[in-house]
Amino acid sequence: MHLRRSSPRGFSRQRGAVIVLVLVTLLLAAFLVAAFIRRSGTELLADARANLGRELRAEAYSALESALAIVAAQRAADGELHLVDPEWTEALVRSGYEPAAGREVTVEFYDESARISLPRAEVDVLQSALEGAGLDVSR
Repeated sequence: MHLRRSSPRGFSRQRGAVIVLVLVTLLLAAFLVAAFIRRSGTELLADARANLGRELRAEAYSALESALAIVAAQRAADGELHLVDPEWTEALVRSGYEPAAGREVTVEFYDESARISLPRAEVDVLQSALEGAGLDVSR
């Protein structure tokens, strides 16, 4: 009685097909993981940037509220407010406002009393302002 043994060649072919299948699956998984990491890294950067923007906005609003409180106190003391005290930045420091560590806040006031109110301006005022700016105004 002869027992048939499977040939080493057939066994090798099945084994090779399984190895190739496993390697292709690993390659596909590696590409998918790399794409996921790249995409999630971009999303993490976007989330970090949005979070930083929220923190900076909160810091800016805090500084604005403190500055407006100082201007309101000056207005209450003087009765009117025509010119902001040039030393107001020291008053901001004296009020106890300090920006978060590593941040610097700059608040500036601009005098806009010489600007023309467009909803209330008359035609003659606008025409003379435009001519003064060097624009050709034709009726």
